[in-house]
Amino acid sequence: MTKIKIIMVHVDPCIRVLKQVSALKTRGVSVDLLCTTLKNNPSIKEHVDNVYYYSNLYNLRSFLENNYTNWDIIHCHNEPNSHIEVAINVCKHRPVIYDCHDMTSMRTNVTKVEEELEEYCFKRSAAVIHVSEGIKKYASQKYGRNLSIVLPSFPSSSQMTFKRKNKVDGNHMVYLGGIVNNPDTKYSYRYYLPMFKAICDANIHLHVFPAKNAPWNLLKEYTNTFADNSYFHCHTPLPYNKLIEEISQFQWGFSGFNLDYITSKQTINFLHSALPNKFFDYLLAGVCPVVINNNTAAEFAIKYKLGYQASNIENLVEICRDKKPYSPIEDTGIIDMNVQIDKLIAVYQAVLKDTEKEQEALTFSYETQPKRNINFPIIPFLNLKSNDSCHSILQMLLQYYTSGVWLHKEENCNFSHTSCDTHAFYLSSFNKLYLSGNKEVISQIRQIADLLLGLNNQNYRGNFGWGLGAPYVNRLNSNKKNPPVNPSNTCYTYTSSMVCLALLEAFEITGEQRYLTACTKWRESFFKNIGFHSGNDCCLYADNESYRIPEPIFIPNVTPLFMGFLSEYSRVSKSTNDHRLIQRLGEKFIKLKSNGNWTYSTGATEDLLHLGMIAEGFYLSKDILKEDVDTSSIITSMIDMMFYDIKVNLTPVCLGSSNWGPAWALYAFLLHNAPKEYIAAGIDFLANNPQIMLYNIRTASLYARFFSKL
Repeated sequence: MTKIKIIMVHVDPCIRVLKQVSALKTRGVSVDLLCTTLKNNPSIKEHVDNVYYYSNLYNLRSFLENNYTNWDIIHCHNEPNSHIEVAINVCKHRPVIYDCHDMTSMRTNVTKVEEELEEYCFKRSAAVIHVSEGIKKYASQKYGRNLSIVLPSFPSSSQMTFKRKNKVDGNHMVYLGGIVNNPDTKYSYRYYLPMFKAICDANIHLHVFPAKNAPWNLLKEYTNTFADNSYFHCHTPLPYNKLIEEISQFQWGFSGFNLDYITSKQTINFLHSALPNKFFDYLLAGVCPVVINNNTAAEFAIKYKLGYQASNIENLVEICRDKKPYSPIEDTGIIDMNVQIDKLIAVYQAVLKDTEKEQEALTFSYETQPKRNINFPIIPFLNLKSNDSCHSILQMLLQYYTSGVWLHKEENCNFSHTSCDTHAFYLSSFNKLYLSGNKEVISQIRQIADLLLGLNNQNYRGNFGWGLGAPYVNRLNSNKKNPPVNPSNTCYTYTSSMVCLALLEAFEITGEQRYLTACTKWRESFFKNIGFHSGNDCCLYADNESYRIPEPIFIPNVTPLFMGFLSEYSRVSKSTNDHRLIQRLGEKFIKLKSNGNWTYSTGATEDLLHLGMIAEGFYLSKDILKEDVDTSSIITSMIDMMFYDIKVNLTPVCLGSSNWGPAWALYAFLLHNAPKEYIAAGIDFLANNPQIMLYNIRTASLYARFFSKL
C-alpha cells in the first residue's frame, strides 16, 4: 500500500502515544508529532520522523492552517479535547482521528464548554479510538454510533527486551502505578492504604512500585504505617524493561481501585469501564492479575483465563491465599500493540476514502441562545442562577450601571464614584447594541456621552481631558466625601483615549458635533500639555508632574491606545494629519518591546490587562501603520503571551483570577478571532462566578463592553 503519513497531536504525549507510534513504525507508517512538551516521554523523539511544537490553541490553529495538508491523517489524543476541536475545525480536507484516552464526562461533572467540546469531537471526527469496551459502549449511548474501535494501551513487543525471572518462594503480590497519600482528593480511588494493610496483615508480601510523580517522600502515610512491617516492600521506579523483568518473579498483580471514598455513581461507572496499563504489564511479565473494582479488566482476565476477579478486599486476600495463579500468557499477540496495531491501520485506510469531507465548525451554546429578558433582583446581583445566556448577563451589567449605584449625592450635588473610562465602556456597550439593531438605547447613548463631557477636566491651566474619578458636576477641588482619587489637574492618556474612542462612536451614531469637538480639543490638549517621552518618543502617562517619567520607561497600555484613538479620529474626521505620527509611535513601541522594557518598577511584568490593550491598539491602527509592521503577528504575540505564564484551561481558574484581566483578554480574543474555546471557557467561568464581574462598577463596565460584542 502507499505509505501513509500521520501526525499525532497531543499536549504532552503519554505512554499510549509512544506505544502506537513505535508499532506503526514497524508497519512502515510515517509518523510526526505535534505537541506542547515532551516531559512525560522524551524518548518518543527517537521513534518519530519529526517533532513540532505549539504553545496554545491560537498557535496550534495557525500551525495546522498552514501545514495540515502535509499529512494524510491527523490523529489527535485527549485530554483535553480543545486542541482536537481545533484540528477538526481547521483540517477540512483531511480525516481527524479522535483517540479518547479518558472520557471526561464519564469520569466527573464537566463544565458546559467541556461537554460541548466532547460532543463535537465524537460527532465530527472521522473515527474514534477507545481504550476499553465499557467506554465505547457509554460513548455510543450518549453521542450515537460512528466508526470506532477499541484499542487498549497494550505493551509493544519492541519493548519486550527482558527475560522473566524464576518465581520467588512464598506468596508475593506487586502493585504498579499511581498512589495518593490520603482520600481527600479527586483521585481518592488511588488511596490504597487500607487495602494494602489488609494484604500485609494476611502475611502476603506486597511490593509497590509507585509512579514517578508520586515518590515515597510524598507518601508518608504509607511509609509511616509500614515502617516496621516486613511484608511491605518499597521499590523505586525502574525503566520499563527492567520493571517488567523485576516484577516477573512475583505471583500476583494488584489491579483495580478503591471505591470506598467515592459517592458519585458516575465516577464509579467510569472506573469500572477503565482498562489500566498495569493490567497488561502484569500479563506481559507473567504475573497473575487479581482485579478489584474494575469490571472491564476483570472480564478480559476471565475471558482468556489469565486472572481473577475479587468482589472485595477480603475476597482478594482469599484468592491470593487459596487459589493457584494462572500460568503466564503464552500467546502475547492478544496483548501486543505491534500485532493489534493492524486494527488502527484498518481505520486509517477506511477514513482515507473520504478525505474531502467538510467538517462543520463548532458552535458553542452561547452563540445560539435566544436573547431574552430576565427580571433581576435588587442590587447587588451576586447570583446568576436564572441567568443562562450572554444576553441576560449583559442585561444584568447594564442594569447595575443604570441603577445609579455609581452616584453619590451630597448637598444636592451628584458625584461619580467611578472613573471616566467606566462610563466610556458602558457608552461603547450601548453603541454596539444600537448598531446591532436596538435603536431604543439612543437615549442612553446621548445621556452617557453628555455625562462624559461634563466630567471633562476643562479650563484648568489649558488642559482638556478626563481624569480618574472626576466629579459628576465638575467640582474639581472637592475635598468632601468621595472626592476625585487623583489631582484635579490630572488627565490620563489611556483614560482619555478610551473616552474619545467611545465618543467617536457616539458621534457617528448621533451626528452630534459636540462629541467630535470634544475629541478634537483633547487631541490638541495632549500635544500641548502631555506629549511624549524625550528618550523613547512613547506617550507620557499623564500631565501631572509625578507622571512625567513613565514606569519605568512607559506604561504599556498608553501608547497603543493613543495610536488607536488617533487612527479612529483620522478615519472619522477624514484627516491624514496624524498618520506619520501613528506610524512613528508604532515603530517606537515595537522597538521598546524588542528591548524587553516590559516591567514596572514594582517588578510586575506583562498581564492580561495590558496585553489585551496592546492588541486592541494595534488592531485599531492596522490600516495606517507601515506595511513592514506586521500587525497580525504583533496581535498574535500579545495573545500568545497571555498564555505563556498564565495557566489557561477549561477550569474555574480560566483566564486567571484578577478582576480586570479576563474582560480585556476576552475582548481582545473576540476582536482577533482567537480560538472560540478560550472565549467560551471564559464565559462559562464568568457565568458561574458573577462576583468577578461585579467586583466594582468599573470592573463591571469592562464585562459589559465585552458581552455587548457577542
